[in-house]
Amino acid sequence: MKRSTFLITKAVVIIASVFALDRLVKHWCISTLRPIGSLAVWPNVLSFTYAQNTGAAFSMLSGKRTLLTVLPIAAFCLLVWLYLKRVFAHPLTDLAFPLIMGGAIGNLYDRILYGYVVDFIEIRLFRFAIFNVADCAISIGSALLILYLVLNWRALNESDPLNNTEGGQT
Repeated sequence: MKRSTFLITKAVVIIASVFALDRLVKHWCISTLRPIGSLAVWPNVLSFTYAQNTGAAFSMLSGKRTLLTVLPIAAFCLLVWLYLKRVFAHPLTDLAFPLIMGGAIGNLYDRILYGYVVDFIEIRLFRFAIFNVADCAISIGSALLILYLVLNWRALNESDPLNNTEGGQT
């Protein structure tokens, strides 16, 4: 299999897996958690609590539905372009970009379908935002991207990966 076909297939599988898992779990949340509100998984530490988030992370920009619909679409397009052009090509980014894209699609789907994002993971040990599977994928992907940048900051500083015609950093 040609390398570019393999990379695209790998990305599609990751994106589809994140989206499918997110949809499956959110369906369970809507059918099971919405009627009861909350379910203690580990009392005083972790609960599954049904929540409707009309904003972004930590409910920022709550009620700005158009902006919160357009931004993920733009971010998704940018990530697709970066991935396909092999800008910042590296095993870490080959996982990071599709994780972020899958999570973005999962939350975007909710926002378009319901007008809010279904959240359910509540860490009660300390006060933290309630979040979901898509948010986890975005966070893990972002952490991998930051790790890539930290590990490669010197090489990136000495070159211009956006004008690299040789396939990005390796």
